[in-house]
Amino acid sequence: MTKYYATINFVLPQNVSDSEIKGWQELLHDSAIWAGAEDLEVFFIESEKIIGISIPIEQDPMLVLEAGSILGQVQRSVEISEFKFSETWMSIIDEQGNIVESPV
Repeated sequence: MTKYYATINFVLPQNVSDSEIKGWQELLHDSAIWAGAEDLEVFFIESEKIIGISIPIEQDPMLVLEAGSILGQVQRSVEISEFKFSETWMSIIDEQGNIVESPV
């Protein structure tokens, strides 16, 4: 059975520093844990300057609701932080990283 993940993605400025990336990683991780996440992955795609977090959802509707709540709280934490981003969106990916659903 294929595993699926709900993600929230943020496009960072092209000139983002290593210390800012570390701060982003800590903010995403800590806010997801605070929101109740038990299994999560923070990721950074250097070539596209995209940072985000993924939460497993499998094919369980309750896990989808839980992941949505967690990602919403992560988004709020980012919005009230000092970190800058130009774009954000949520998506669903499979375990190979293929996009299943995304608005972009």
